[in-house]
Amino acid sequence: MKIPEIDMEKLEEVKKLIHQATCLMEEEDCDAGGEAGQKLAALQDSLRKVTGRADADIHDFRAYRFRMDLEEAAKAAMLPRPEKTGLTDEDIRKLIQDIAHVKYDEAMTEYYLEVLKKETGIGNVMDYIYNPEEVGMDIDAPVEEIADRVLADRE
Repeated sequence: MKIPEIDMEKLEEVKKLIHQATCLMEEEDCDAGGEAGQKLAALQDSLRKVTGRADADIHDFRAYRFRMDLEEAAKAAMLPRPEKTGLTDEDIRKLIQDIAHVKYDEAMTEYYLEVLKKETGIGNVMDYIYNPEEVGMDIDAPVEEIADRVLADRE
């Protein structure tokens, strides 16, 4: 499984764009068009250009502050959209183990949780890892048991 890379040279520019867009969306009604809407559209175009992601949506970062800090939001913007690639059972096990053992920063953890959702078809796969009691497992279930359950429950 290939780990996506983040171009750290572009990180500051992406942080600036997200910060400007967030401030603009908080201060102005950007959905009504007009000057604020045009400014937001320009920021989105810049974000797409800098990240190389034609699908980047500046609105995704409207409330990033409730989930992560600005640097993590910028990293998330620079990651590709997760796609189903046909990971092996061992790849899925390793991802679950790495997430459970906090191997990744916030942006990468969210990215890999989305990968697991795509690969397994389990929309609440996060509960299996962080709240196993929500899916009928023991609260202290070992990671191996969690991985077995995810693989058994996948669609």
